Amino acid sequence: MKKIFLLLISYFLLFFLSACGAAKTPVAAPAPPLALTMAVVSQHDTSTDCWIVTNNSIYDITDYIPEYPGGGQAIIALCGKDSTVELFDAWKNSPNGDSDRQAFEQYYIGDLAR
Repeated sequence: MKKIFLLLISYFLLFFLSACGAAKTPVAAPAPPLALTMAVVSQHDTSTDCWIVTNNSIYDITDYIPEYPGGGQAIIALCGKDSTVELFDAWKNSPNGDSDRQAFEQYYIGDLAR
């Protein structure tokens, strides 16, 4: 009888903990940002695979090219390169510079390795 009682208590606790979410499998933490060299970035230099560096942060902006306010061709010339100076000038001289700069954040993939 004692075994049945313990078994019922165990099932009850298991059910209760599952319903409360306590028995859920923990979610893995997001992967840390990558640290890549300029040599790696320079291999991504086409309109179909475009990575850029600005302020030592790396962005995969392939999907952003058609949306770029300055025109796709203007930004394709920056693919695979450190474009800190060019983009800073473009954002500084644009009435939408802050929103243009913020649009890049969703394309962040890592930092330039030192």
